[in-house]
Amino acid sequence: MGTLIRQSEFDAMSPAAEISTVSPATGPVAGGTAITIKGRNFTLTAPP
Repeated sequence: MGTLIRQSEFDAMSPAAEISTVSPATGPVAGGTAITIKGRNFTLTAPP
């Protein structure tokens, strides 16, 4: 079996994600618009 790590401990190992921009800012009410989210720390790295 693997090592059990509590969620709070795992969160402390990873920096929080930071969103700098979301585009486009608007879209149709029906949805279906692809969006781009830019920022930092989106990659999740599992602990060793």
